[in-house]
Amino acid sequence: MTDKKKIEASIKSILEALGEDPNRPGLIDTPERVANLYTELFSGLKRDPAKELTTVFKEDANELIVLKNLPFNSLCEHHLLPFDGTVTVGYVSNQLIAGIGTIARSIEILSRKPQMQERLTKQISDLLENILKPTGVGIVIEAKHLCMTINDPKTNDSKLVTTCFSGSLKDTTHYREEFLKLIGKETLDE
Repeated sequence: MTDKKKIEASIKSILEALGEDPNRPGLIDTPERVANLYTELFSGLKRDPAKELTTVFKEDANELIVLKNLPFNSLCEHHLLPFDGTVTVGYVSNQLIAGIGTIARSIEILSRKPQMQERLTKQISDLLENILKPTGVGIVIEAKHLCMTINDPKTNDSKLVTTCFSGSLKDTTHYREEFLKLIGKETLDE
């Protein structure tokens, strides 16, 4: 369980350390607001994404399935500042198909904790591999990181792109090319 009172005390201490008066009208409720926000932003720490990925259907299909542009947000574990963007998930079904809502909720759980985009990419891939047992998985995440853009306004349009490919999406040119075409990229350089 999240200790909101401890978060509130810490935020008050941070404000004081910055030379602010945490008791002035504009800040008086800030520690409580931050504690409530952090409870939500870090809710993935206490939840298991595998328990969310339970809507699975057995189908006679061994095809590429792509779910594009799922929005997500997370907090960079180095600065506790937001990064947000989209996740594209692809997998080659091995007769198991996941409900798309359960994939989205699982990604939300994985992203609701101090996180690194590179790790998140791999965690999504591993989750799909463990639950669906596909012949291949492809994950592409594109995100803007406030910790970068806040320090250098010239980087406002920059995005970090991370990928993870396994099985037939890593080893089979046909599936990888089809995946990239479906997500609107001839290569990942675009």
